[in-house]
Amino acid sequence: MSDLIKKIRLFPVGVDTAKEQIYGRLRIVDPGPGYCHFPWNATRSIRQLTGEKIVTKYSQGRAKRTWIKTRARNEALDVRIYALGAFTILNMNINRLSQRIENTWENDPIKPVLEPVMRRPGPRRNTGGFVNSWRG
Repeated sequence: MSDLIKKIRLFPVGVDTAKEQIYGRLRIVDPGPGYCHFPWNATRSIRQLTGEKIVTKYSQGRAKRTWIKTRARNEALDVRIYALGAFTILNMNINRLSQRIENTWENDPIKPVLEPVMRRPGPRRNTGGFVNSWRG
């Protein structure tokens, strides 16, 4: 049994704080630090990203702030929260990384690819699938 137990590092994510930070960045209207860039056709993702709001509820005379869903789907917000958490855990110096990328491009510019990037796949072999090859 002890062979099956592995140590896993857990990284708790402050979801409320992350949501406040994301919503704060969504309020920035001028491109610059913290501004959120979206493609022109990202309407559905933006709706999901803004699919919750914070409300204050009172219980026994005490105020408690709670996030409630305003739309049926909010996966984009969840993904953004975990991406922000992963970025925070990495603890990288984004300015230094940007400078290194700029230096690399100056010294070794990207050369055009002369062959096609996408190749047409060959015919698929029928392997029988999982159910047909499963032996129980």
